Amino acid sequence: MSTRFNVEVSGAFGLDILRIGQMGEQCRSHNLFKVLYALGMSCRQQGVDLDVSLGMAELERNLVIDPENLVD
Repeated sequence: MSTRFNVEVSGAFGLDILRIGQMGEQCRSHNLFKVLYALGMSCRQQGVDLDVSLGMAELERNLVIDPENLVD
């Protein structure tokens, strides 16, 4: 993911899980979409059968809109 999508993730210490932490600037919606897309496409490349488009649509549906940051 780092090379292909310029997204870095790391494993948890001692556990067999993947941790994705988004803080500060990384919490902006375009970065969330980037990480979700990179994760989905990387999983598909490894043979996982999933619908990346459906995941992206679900993220969009669940984003909270901050009325102070809307652009007219």
